[in-house]
Amino acid sequence: MYIFDISFYGLHIAPTWYGFMYALGFIICYFFVRQFYNFSKKEHLDTLLIYVFIGIILGGRLGYVILYNLSFFTNHPIEILQIWKWGMSFHGGFIGTTLAVFLFAKRYHYQFWGLIDTLAVIVPVAIWLGRIGNWINRELPWYTPYDGLFPMMIAWVSHFPSPLLEMLLEGIWLTIVMMVVFFWLRKEKPWFYSWVWLIGYSTARLIAEQYRLPDTHIGYLFGTDWVTAGILYTLPMMVGGVYLLMRRSFYSSTYREV
Repeated sequence: MYIFDISFYGLHIAPTWYGFMYALGFIICYFFVRQFYNFSKKEHLDTLLIYVFIGIILGGRLGYVILYNLSFFTNHPIEILQIWKWGMSFHGGFIGTTLAVFLFAKRYHYQFWGLIDTLAVIVPVAIWLGRIGNWINRELPWYTPYDGLFPMMIAWVSHFPSPLLEMLLEGIWLTIVMMVVFFWLRKEKPWFYSWVWLIGYSTARLIAEQYRLPDTHIGYLFGTDWVTAGILYTLPMMVGGVYLLMRRSFYSSTYREV
C-alpha cells in the first residue's frame, strides 16, 4: 500500500508504508549502534549499515525463494529479482544479516559477538515496525470473520490482525525485555544478548504462528492443523539460543576475536 502516489514532470513517486517502516527501522538501529558501540573509525558504522542492508535484502529475498516457493522461482527465475513482489523471509534476512556482520567484522577487525550482541538489543524495534507494515499491507491474516479492533480487510472481509499480535510479541514485548536486560544488567559477556534475543524471539514467533494462516501454497505440514513452515524454521533459532546460553558459562567474560 502506498503512502502517496504522484507523478511530477514524468517522475513517478509512490513510496510504500512497508518500505517506510523498513527505512525507519534502519535509522533507529543506526543511531542505537552509533551510541552504544565504539568503532575505531567513524565511517565504519556507515560501512556496517551497507553490509547489513545488503544482507537483509539478499538474505530475505533468497530465503523466501528457497524456503517458501522454490518450485515457482525455479520455473520463473526472473521474478527473483522483482523484490517488490511475493515477499521476503524473516529467517532468510536473519541469516543474511548474521553473515553480513561476520564478513564486516572479519574484514575490518572487529569482534563479531560485540557487534551482533549490540544489534540484538535494538532489532526488536525494527521487527515491530515491520509488522505494522504487514498490517497496513493486509498481509499474514488469521481467521475470518473478525469483529474486533483493527481488522484486516481483505476482499471486503474482515480478518484477525495477526501482524499486530506479532508486533506485540516479537516486537514490543521483546523490546522491553532487551532494554531491561541491556540497561539494567549491563552484561558484557560474549553472546549474552544474542541468546536472550534468540530465545525471546523464538518463543514469541512460535506462539504467534498459531494465530496466523499458513502460506496458501504450503499449508500446514506433516498432516497437522498447526505446524507451519514458520515454526519449522524458527526451531533452529531456539536451539541456537539454548546452545549459546549453555556454552556461555564455559567461557571467560572477554570477547574473543573472530
